[in-house]
Parts: sequence; C-alpha cells; structure tokens
Amino acid sequence: MRPEAGKMPKIQSLKYYDRTGDQRIIGFNAGQLSSSFELTLLTGQNGSQKSSVLRDLVSALILPDHRTRVQFCGQYQAATPTPVICFSGSVADRFPVKMQGGRRTEYDVANYHYIGQRAGTNLLSKKLPLETAVIFALNPAMKERFRFPFFERAFSFSGLLPRLSLDIRYDPKFRKRFPSKTPHEILAIALDENAETKNRGGISKATAQSVVAQFSGDDFNFLNALITERKGKFLQTTLDQFSVTDTPENRAVRLGLLLDILIIDRAFVQRPGEEPFSAYELSSGEYHMLTSLLALGFSVTTESIVLIDEPENSLHPQWQQDFMSTVLELCELMQDGHLVISTHSPLIVASAKPDSMIVDLSIPMDVMPAAPIQFGASSDSILFDQFGIASSRNLNVVDLVQKAVNLVEHDLINSTDFIVLLPKLRLLREALSDTDPLIPVIDVLLEGALRD
Repeated sequence: MRPEAGKMPKIQSLKYYDRTGDQRIIGFNAGQLSSSFELTLLTGQNGSQKSSVLRDLVSALILPDHRTRVQFCGQYQAATPTPVICFSGSVADRFPVKMQGGRRTEYDVANYHYIGQRAGTNLLSKKLPLETAVIFALNPAMKERFRFPFFERAFSFSGLLPRLSLDIRYDPKFRKRFPSKTPHEILAIALDENAETKNRGGISKATAQSVVAQFSGDDFNFLNALITERKGKFLQTTLDQFSVTDTPENRAVRLGLLLDILIIDRAFVQRPGEEPFSAYELSSGEYHMLTSLLALGFSVTTESIVLIDEPENSLHPQWQQDFMSTVLELCELMQDGHLVISTHSPLIVASAKPDSMIVDLSIPMDVMPAAPIQFGASSDSILFDQFGIASSRNLNVVDLVQKAVNLVEHDLINSTDFIVLLPKLRLLREALSDTDPLIPVIDVLLEGALRD
C-alpha cells in the first residue's frame, strides 16, 4: 500500500552551516511533488561544499539530535527509520563512516547504508563495497531481484557474464579477538546494557538489535557450525540469475558478513569465452559500476532516500548516461522517496527525469532555492545555463547569438524578442574568454541595445 499523499519521505529543505559558520537553508523541492520519487541535483564550483551538504543531510536524517535540521514535504512521519543509502564515484568521499579508530560510531545503525571503500577515517578497503553488495543480495526479501534487468546490466557494462563467484572464509582477526566466544555470545554482549563499550566486540547495540530482528537462533547455530567445521577452508557460493538465496547456508553467510565474522576472500567474474578473473582487477570505472549498481539494486526499498556524490568520477561520458539511466530505473522501485545527486557533469544533469530539481551552490545565499530542470535540454544548453560555461563551439551559444543577429538584421532591436535575450547575452559575455571569436559580435549587439 502506498503512503498517503504528503506522507512520503520527500525532502523539503535542509539547514546546514557553511565553513564560516553561517547557517544556510537549501531547498530540495519547488513545491510541486512528483508522482513517483523526487530527484534533486546539487551543482556548483569546486569548494561550494556539495559533499559537505550531503554529509550534513545524512546527519540530519540519521542522528536524533540533528533531525530538526531537515524538513519533509507534508507531515511525513516514518513508522520505522527511513533507509538512507549513500555512495560516491570518488574513493575519498565525505559520507560519515560507521567505524572510526577501531570503534563503532553513532552512524552504525540499521537504516544507514554506506556503499564505498572507506572502512574508517583513514582506512580504505577495495573489498568493502562488494561485501556490502553481497550482504544486500543475500537478503531473502530481495531474492526475486536477481531476475530484474539491473542485475544483468550491472555486469554487461563491462562485457561480463551475469555471475559472481565468491570464496568466503572465517576472518582470522575475529578468531584472534574472540577465540572462545560464539557469534551468539558476541551478540548477547552487544545487547547487554551493563557491558562496557570496549567489550562489545566492535558490534554496536543498534546493529545487534537489527540482527536479532532478522535472524533466528537456527541461523546462529548454522553459522557457528559453519565456522567450526570449515575453520580456515573456503566456502564457495555463486550469485547469478538463478540464485536461491533463502537457504540456511546463505542466511548464515549473510549473518557472518554482517557481524564481520566472515569475509569475502576472493571474487571472480568472467567474460564470454575467457577464463574467470578477480573482480578486483576490473578498472576503477568497471568496479564502481558493478558494485554500486548491484548494491543499490538489492537495497533500495519503497521509501528510501538515496544520496550519490559525483557519480561521474572514473566513468566514460557514455557510461555516465548509462549509469543514470539504470539508477533512475532502480529508483522507480522506491515508488516514493528522494534521490539526491551531487555532480559537476552536464551529462548527469541532462539525464535527469522530468520534474527534477536543481540547486546551484556556487553563490552562497541565506536560502538557496531549488529550480526545475529544463527536461530534454542538451548538454550544450546545460553547460551554459546551469554551469555558466560557454565557448563558440557550444551549439546552444551559437544559436543564442544567431537569434540576436537575425533580430537586429530585421530592425527588431527594440522588440520584446530581442530584449528577453539581453540577460543571456550579458551572461554569455562574462562566461566567454576574451580571445573567443564571438566576443566582438556580442559587444556589437549589446552596444546597439544601449544606443537604442
């Protein structure tokens, strides 16, 4: 059943503090709600704090003490915490981490899903986004999604067969930390209100509560038997379009990965007619496409909020469009909810769906409103209109100047049609370099308007 109108997790505004300590308000919606999920794009020059805004938005959505900073459309009140899914095209993203200095942070809660390589403040793990995707994929509630189009597409972008072969084993670090405790005992300690924080074994209470709600005692017993019998031996499993994930073994594997008891030691992919090879040997763009699309496809739910920071990094221009097309298709699974993307790429902006909003963070204001994106605009048009970048090779720029020249040639310099072009001509004059061959033409047009 869909939530009532006005009850959906669609973001209206966010209060945040810029680097000087001034409070600003960013609008994410111009008042007209989409019939499905909302899409808001954040643009701006380097240093305009786009990534910081996303980080502050996570804090407002996740931390109880910060929730007054975010306003939703209507009177939305979630029966359960809203799922917040975050990933970035950059390895060095600024999303909050769940682990810092070997200890769990306040962001280690069940409804915050981070898809990235930052395993801590200064610690990167290339395996982490793949492990996150596998945890999502092994969720029995998502078992039908292996046959959804995104699964095959995530592999096909890199020319891969839609199959992921995994070697999973007991994490020796866990064995060293807890040589005599079972997974069930570790969980009990995490849930014990009287236990010292240092004794919680790196498992937060919020995570422990979520695990208890998802897994049965039989799942814990199966995991314990699995690690006792196999010890250092590999457990092999394959994820493909025919996978049956709701089995005792796969539930135990998912539980072990969630509790950091098991790790993915090796992961193999394959191209048609070739031998399998390590997924970690894929290019950065291929690996990013594969892991992020798999993770998003198996995690997004009806009322999710999805935050993506600069997805264009490491992606060829065609892949940027392919990526956006797949993400938008996946977000239709939300029915409601909100997708927020920070980007420098006109191709990402040009790929937005109808009724999308855009916010330019380049010019700080007390209130930064969202404005509708011109759906179907070319990348040339977006480069000029949204990013303020122009050259005489931009077809949108040439068209603007040609329209003005035609009006002057027909002695229509005082017409409404010409007057409405003047603000864009002035903006274009500022955007072009002094050596651009269009500068003299624009100067003549502007001088003619002043004389008249």
